[in-house]
Amino acid sequence: MEVRIKDAEAGGTVTQRKTTDGSYVLKDAVVLEYKTPSGEMVKLKAPIEGVVTFDRAAKRGAEMVQDMLIARIEPCQHAIVIKDMCATCGRDLREKDGRAGQRREAATANVSMIHHVPELIVSDHLAEEIGSADLKHILSSRKLVLLVDLDQTIIHTTNRPFKIDPNVHTDVHTYRMFGTEYHTKLRPYTHEFLEHMSALYEMHIITYGQRQYAHKIAEIIDPDKTLFAHRILSRDELFSAQHKTRNLKALFPCGDQLIAIIDDRADVWQFSEALIQVKPYRFFKEVGDINAPVGGTKEGLLPVDIEDDAEHDRTLEHVERMLVDVHSNFYKHYDQTKEIRDVKLRVMTHFII
Repeated sequence: MEVRIKDAEAGGTVTQRKTTDGSYVLKDAVVLEYKTPSGEMVKLKAPIEGVVTFDRAAKRGAEMVQDMLIARIEPCQHAIVIKDMCATCGRDLREKDGRAGQRREAATANVSMIHHVPELIVSDHLAEEIGSADLKHILSSRKLVLLVDLDQTIIHTTNRPFKIDPNVHTDVHTYRMFGTEYHTKLRPYTHEFLEHMSALYEMHIITYGQRQYAHKIAEIIDPDKTLFAHRILSRDELFSAQHKTRNLKALFPCGDQLIAIIDDRADVWQFSEALIQVKPYRFFKEVGDINAPVGGTKEGLLPVDIEDDAEHDRTLEHVERMLVDVHSNFYKHYDQTKEIRDVKLRVMTHFII
């Protein structure tokens, strides 16, 4: 429904909007205030309930003329939903006694974009808007996107008894979780690698570890939350138990052209051309990936290091040089042409290491 200026209201001047653009209002709620030619302050009320979209002309100081469009008020499309409740109008969309996702009313929200809050979903249109804004922000920051696996890529974890000698074994962290003691060893050069890459890439953790485990590792490698912030995707949020690629469209609705990936497994990425596959890091003997996906296979992976060589691993130093090259070549081309060239074209020139 359109809200327009009537004859009796013409000649006034808009003083201020009384609600924000895109907000939900009830019938007779004040949406705008204006001053008449005589100086009287008058409140313009909503004729129906719904979501308000103001016309650009309805701004402070605008002169009100006959039939001038002030705003449109439309039924809520439920474009932002969390746990089946609309974040715009507050309506509970779930069927009575229904399970999560069983709705009595249709909603346009169907895209989960927030890493650690899968219950929060938005509409395709809003996802595109958010994705476009994120893309512009990344480019203006002169960064790319790096998806980082944890287990056997930058760390190795065991829950078996292990006696730590701090004089021999560096960067081994011990903690309790799920009633069990765990030991996590950081791959050599992890701290330096992440710090250097954070200047060139917006980094995201994507792991098959459970949420509590993923956030514990993030606490170890990023205690100040300056490297990954909230960008942590664990097994609890992944759409597929076998493939990590299923979440990419939701996280990056405007495309994956800026994405590079580091992981010790290619199968979980469906052999993506954006992947730099690294040699699995093994510090604890006879311990593989503690969080390997159910039904996954390790066939075809490169040989792993034994414990004796684990402290001398230089894989991340090589990966860093590759990613610096990918970033440098992307922005060299972008500065010359303003064309967003797919990062995969450069990643493909590097081999598994």
